[in-house]
Amino acid sequence: NYKELELLRLVYYGGVEHEIRKEVWPFLLGHYKFGMDKKDMAQIDEKITARYQQVMREWKACEVIVKQREKEMQSAIFAKLSHVLRLIHRDSTISNE
Repeated sequence: NYKELELLRLVYYGGVEHEIRKEVWPFLLGHYKFGMDKKDMAQIDEKITARYQQVMREWKACEVIVKQREKEMQSAIFAKLSHVLRLIHRDSTISNE
């Protein structure tokens, strides 16, 4: 669309007033399409918010699993280290006499 391209060109070369940047950036980044009304924008925002919340729930579930596995690995390492330290201590107390 010619008007959209002209607007993008003007923004590219002239910038955007600081006061309206918050409203302009979603259009420049393709989050909203030119010509959308407030209702359409609200629907897009709700959809993106719901998707974001779903992704965060999935990541938090993964984080719980990763932390549990790290805890299990750490316990296994400490158990092995404890066993080795007991062997070293036992060997050092054995006398050759």
